[in-house]
Amino acid sequence: MHGGESQTEALGQMRPLVHPNNVMKIGNWNVRTLYQSGTIAQASREIMKRDIEIMGYSETHWTGQGKLVLEEGDTIIYSGREDDNHRGGVGVLMTKLQQNHS
Repeated sequence: MHGGESQTEALGQMRPLVHPNNVMKIGNWNVRTLYQSGTIAQASREIMKRDIEIMGYSETHWTGQGKLVLEEGDTIIYSGREDDNHRGGVGVLMTKLQQNHS
């Protein structure tokens, strides 16, 4: 909360995630890997270029579970099996505009 506003006031300023008047682009991409250096930054640039707010990724090849905030402010939540030798894995990348709704 900023400037001494209550939680109700702060939440009242957020636009609803799903509303008939809101247009939101959601996508899915089989990236084949995000395991190589620089690929998550490239994925973030691609969704920005296409004005996509939420992108699901399959075959990230990441292990474990977690949440990363990228330098640009986007957030990726990911999950992959520890014993999978960097195969499989999924993730959801949200632009910084959508983070307030997660």
